[in-house]
Amino acid sequence: MRLLSPGILLACLSLALASCATAPETATFQGNKVPTISGFSMSCTVPYVLTQNCSPSGGASLKVQIRDQVARIAGTADGRTVIVMTDAAIPTQAKAEQAAEAVGAVVETTGARLLKMEALAVMGAGVLGYVLHFDRDVYTSLRRFAMPS
Repeated sequence: MRLLSPGILLACLSLALASCATAPETATFQGNKVPTISGFSMSCTVPYVLTQNCSPSGGASLKVQIRDQVARIAGTADGRTVIVMTDAAIPTQAKAEQAAEAVGAVVETTGARLLKMEALAVMGAGVLGYVLHFDRDVYTSLRRFAMPS
């Protein structure tokens, strides 16, 4: 029996881990295709620097309640990029969409315009949330809906 060299073993392990960290190229929001970001590779500093309510171990950490939807949010320092994740025990794309729609209803009242949307997805687990990019600070308005901790 021939053993693999450490270099080949490391290369195989890297490929295996990279395939786990991928996300589908596109997902949907209300039936429309949106680009994705891998939920495994996203952090509080990659691909966006999230300085407001981001936890290295759990992502978006500010729990908000808008209408009947409970979600977790995080944002960039300027409040223009917001991560919206469902707070459901078992996240589904439908629950993530409902959370993003609730956030969208609040944002609509601010007059901000959505510039870009990305799905936060994990291969095999689906869409866990959405990254929303706006033309102005919306995070300040969303913080008003924070639930007591």
